[in-house]
Amino acid sequence: LPTVAGVYSNRLKKGMMLQADPTIIYPITKGKPLGRRIRQSEIAAVNDYNTYAMVGLPKGPIANPSRAAIEAVLNPAKTEALFFVADGKGGHVFANTLEEHNANVEKWYAIRKARGEM
Repeated sequence: LPTVAGVYSNRLKKGMMLQADPTIIYPITKGKPLGRRIRQSEIAAVNDYNTYAMVGLPKGPIANPSRAAIEAVLNPAKTEALFFVADGKGGHVFANTLEEHNANVEKWYAIRKARGEM
């Protein structure tokens, strides 16, 4: 959690979009699991929560954060990372550049294809 918090802190400091998938899902499900892949139209949707369509934080919380999440935000990891994606093992792989991130995304897609998820 601290490294994820560090990534989002870095993005906010740089004026980048947070691009957090849960902020796409929340207006659709009001906190329940989506149960499918996110659609391109949902990524582009403009609303008060979708951080793919705006810079900054959503208008309000999208979940009830755990103590560990609050501690991570108060003490984010010192990292240069600006990107992260699932690693296929329940964690994440972090990247400092978009080029590194795109390579990590390709690896994640390959894992999902091998699992029959794509």
